[in-house]
Amino acid sequence: PIFFGWLSNLIAVYPTQKSRPADVHIQTDGTRPRVRLHRTDDESDALVIDQHEGISVARAQQLAEQSMHGI
Repeated sequence: PIFFGWLSNLIAVYPTQKSRPADVHIQTDGTRPRVRLHRTDDESDALVIDQHEGISVARAQQLAEQSMHGI
């Protein structure tokens, strides 16, 4: 099943601090749900862009370092 929800977590490496509309996909095997952010008319939200278009391995490494070590 798919439900509407909001991603309301603060993700420090992404500048937008507003809640983001999303579809929450409940997994039938009991694993964590998948969260798919909605695209909006304002395509300036870096998290939405990164989720929909993907990121490079180098960008993933950079985000992990910033998140874990405050670099």
